[in-house]
Amino acid sequence: MSVLKKATTNTFISQTGEIAFQAFQSADFGFIVVDDEGVVRLWNNWIEETTAIPAEQAVGRDLQSLFPGLHGLGLMQAIRSVCAGKATQKTALPCDRVLPLKGGENVRHEVAIKGLTGPDGSIHCLIQIFNPYSDQQKAVDTCVGPYPSKASNDDLGILRRERERARAVLDSVSDGVITVDGENRVETMNMTAEQLTGWKLDDARGRPLDEVFQLGNLDAVEGPAEGMESRSELVLVSAQGTEFPIELSVTAIDGPEAGDWGSVIVFRDLTSSRKMAAELMWRASHDHLTGLENRTGFEQRLKRLLAGAINNGEEHALLYLDLDQFKIVNDTCGHYAGDKLLERLSNLLKHKVRDSDTIARLGGDEFGILLKGCSLEPALGLANELRTLVNEFRFKWEDKIFAVGLSIGLVIINRESKDAASVLMAADAACYAAKEGGRNRVHVFEVETSVAAQRKSEMQWVSRIHMALEYGGLELYCQDIISVQDRVSTPSHVEILVRLHEDMRDLILPGAFIPAAERYNMMPQIDHWVVQKALGYLAGQLRRGAEAGDKIPSMNINLSGASLVEEGFLSFILNTLETSGVPPAMICFEITETAAIANLDEAVDFINTLKGIGCRFALDDFGSGLSSFGYLKHLPVDYLKIDGAFIKDLSGNLIHRAMVDAINRLGHVMGIQTVAEFVGDEETLEILREIGVDYAQGYYIGKPYVLDSSAIDGERQIAQG
Repeated sequence: MSVLKKATTNTFISQTGEIAFQAFQSADFGFIVVDDEGVVRLWNNWIEETTAIPAEQAVGRDLQSLFPGLHGLGLMQAIRSVCAGKATQKTALPCDRVLPLKGGENVRHEVAIKGLTGPDGSIHCLIQIFNPYSDQQKAVDTCVGPYPSKASNDDLGILRRERERARAVLDSVSDGVITVDGENRVETMNMTAEQLTGWKLDDARGRPLDEVFQLGNLDAVEGPAEGMESRSELVLVSAQGTEFPIELSVTAIDGPEAGDWGSVIVFRDLTSSRKMAAELMWRASHDHLTGLENRTGFEQRLKRLLAGAINNGEEHALLYLDLDQFKIVNDTCGHYAGDKLLERLSNLLKHKVRDSDTIARLGGDEFGILLKGCSLEPALGLANELRTLVNEFRFKWEDKIFAVGLSIGLVIINRESKDAASVLMAADAACYAAKEGGRNRVHVFEVETSVAAQRKSEMQWVSRIHMALEYGGLELYCQDIISVQDRVSTPSHVEILVRLHEDMRDLILPGAFIPAAERYNMMPQIDHWVVQKALGYLAGQLRRGAEAGDKIPSMNINLSGASLVEEGFLSFILNTLETSGVPPAMICFEITETAAIANLDEAVDFINTLKGIGCRFALDDFGSGLSSFGYLKHLPVDYLKIDGAFIKDLSGNLIHRAMVDAINRLGHVMGIQTVAEFVGDEETLEILREIGVDYAQGYYIGKPYVLDSSAIDGERQIAQG
């Protein structure tokens, strides 16, 4: 590596990386970067336009699967040689066999292959593809030929104009061009050649080439064989002593008569392209926001550590980190603030690991740390140190201050580890267990833990839920909600609940199967079923109640956070309401505080759309999160259902009583009615009445009961409609 390259690469990456990447995209020749397994990592616009293969389809695929014509042409063998650490390889191949051109052109393109060495020692290949018979080369050919010995004055005038035009074209190209006669003496130079060599054409004309064009090795320009081209990479030393890494090609010029007219030397300053290559290599393995390694670079390092563990008995550790409460920053202050938080936390974390360790941003707010040569005890100590560090960190943005936590999954890598995918999956499962255990904690992965057993149990629930949906294993129940202040027992509305039964056995409560449905994204299917059945039931009740003059209570239907963001679910509710004929004012949808906060923008849009036609909304389990009051002003709900944890011991806990009183007052100030869940006795009901809570629900009011299954005609009406 030249001194110039060493001095400029780091500065280029840190200060002009985006410019380099844009230059890479706008180059008038092809760039492809593949890793040591031949998988495409980068793919520029020239390749995309030439092959009609979009970059998003090419990246991540094997190069030979994209270009089947490579088989037997030597290019793949050359790539493997470069990846093995051998010298730069070059070859020329017919383009119609290498690249599937849109127009089916039959052109020979040159393919240059260069090794790129990453910061971790990994080898990638930079493949350059360009047409040596471009307009630039044609301009050179036009310039170097002598005038014919016999020509009219008009012909000479035309030739002079063509020569001048060609000279202007030649001066405009970015490559240096020098022509020499048969004795290797300089005849012409373009402006780029003058700038790079430090010689003016008037001073250089007639001088020996090796005096004007000083290289470390002149073997490549000592007169190529007739009709052949020589190409190599060298270092050019200008007249002022400045060094330029260059790529050089020499082409013999043959005239119509016997004898050699000389040669054309075309050379290109590689300073920028090498900087660009370094930038591309860095981009291929690093996250642009934090400067940490990305998932690709992380997985490559993991594979190397895993090989050492399996083959040599080494022991390493992997930490899988997930930020807690990060979404609150994004939703409250915007993604720019979230990016700044990630940058600051990345700096905190990377200063706590050793130089031999690897820290990477795996995606979103997830990070990974590879601890080389680290056993369980020190790995656990570092994990808790990082957790404490992040827990004590405060992020200030404008007039707001945020605290975040860190859930960490820890996996030991040893001879018993299977492969990289299994290790990452185990780390992810351990991190998930840390979140389920209360967040802001470390969980060590062990194969036979209760958490693993729980995951297995949840996976078994998936098939049982599918069977219940398919063959009628779900059943609707409801529970009354009464007015506290009116002292009446007639329910003003009821909450719809779902139960599961199999083979007429005891009913299974939702606490047993809903967690599995949430984890494996089955809640939208359950919500579809509940909405369809509940509205069908209510349609039948309304028809019979109208005939008997009965007053029918309105209905609360629970919706999951996954359903709020599922495409088409809102349209499904609108269509089902219209088909059933149920007045929207009789339907109140309940969403949990956690689901609403996690999907704030979607939740607000969802609520506003259905409220626009008359539906109402209740925020369930209110008060369970620390950010309840801050988010409430953004959610246009009609009811607050106070978390039952505050209601259960209301009579004996003054703090809970104060919390309920505060929630009730806040709700009323905002024009929102309140509902107390888990009311278990008369004393609790009386306290709620004193506080001024509007509605009550719980076993003291009434236990859940099954809906009248005879009211099936309304459901059929929906299905037929």
